[in-house]
Amino acid sequence: MIGPVGAQVKIKAGCEAWAKLVEVAIGPQLLTQFVCDNLDDIPLLRNLRKKTGCNSSEMNIVCQRPGPRYKINGALGNIPIDGITLALDVLNVQSDLVFNCLCDSARLERKALATDRVTGDRKLVRSQNNRFANIYPDLQETYFYPDGDHFSVKQGNLSLRSNDRAGRGGLTQRIGGDAKTAVREAQNDLQYAKEEYRGKKDEMESVAAQLQDSKKAWNHYQKKSKDLALEVKRLEGEIEDLTEQVEEGEEQVRAATHAHRHTHTTTHTHLWSRADSQCEQGGCVL
Repeated sequence: MIGPVGAQVKIKAGCEAWAKLVEVAIGPQLLTQFVCDNLDDIPLLRNLRKKTGCNSSEMNIVCQRPGPRYKINGALGNIPIDGITLALDVLNVQSDLVFNCLCDSARLERKALATDRVTGDRKLVRSQNNRFANIYPDLQETYFYPDGDHFSVKQGNLSLRSNDRAGRGGLTQRIGGDAKTAVREAQNDLQYAKEEYRGKKDEMESVAAQLQDSKKAWNHYQKKSKDLALEVKRLEGEIEDLTEQVEEGEEQVRAATHAHRHTHTTTHTHLWSRADSQCEQGGCVL
């Protein structure tokens, strides 16, 4: 096993200006990985990692098949391009195993570095009718200053991705850098992370307070809704009682009217019967 990868990689003389950008192209995870040349040793190494109290993010292990150093034909060819370089060309890697790992895992022979986006666009990409294509077909991605963002061309589309790891102070350098500088930059990153954490914490507390207020308002409206439902039910009961009373009153009125009519008819019939009887007895003219 050999590693971590970042300790096995140096910046070539004269290429120091590309150091921060090539780190972005490699990726922070690969820089901290240890390279093993066979699968049989992986369980043993993981055991050792566990005993040291490290986790996989602090000491990841990747397996790389042993063999001679790859013979690479870089995606940009052999003709120098002003403001552009191949990521692999700025590195000095002594270990063949680590070199091959960088090619297989990071594809550095297919990644370009540019001083800025305009230079990368102008010298590496051509466009026609809103369709884009790489001038160098084997090129996959182009990373550029100042923040380590990168673009790629796929199926005629130009895709741009920002570097979310770029700190407030810009890119950091760990490969071939001065130890004191690396510590200072790490401290700056830590301070920035703490400030960002405090900001997120305040934001979360604000959201939590809003949520609590919303819960209180919701409970208030729920109680009010229940009270209104009970009031509606009570009023419906009163309306039902009043309706029954009205119907009973109407029934009593109809009964009284019918009784009055029956009494009037009976009386009238009785009077006519008496009159008829008197006429039969004494005679009368009607």
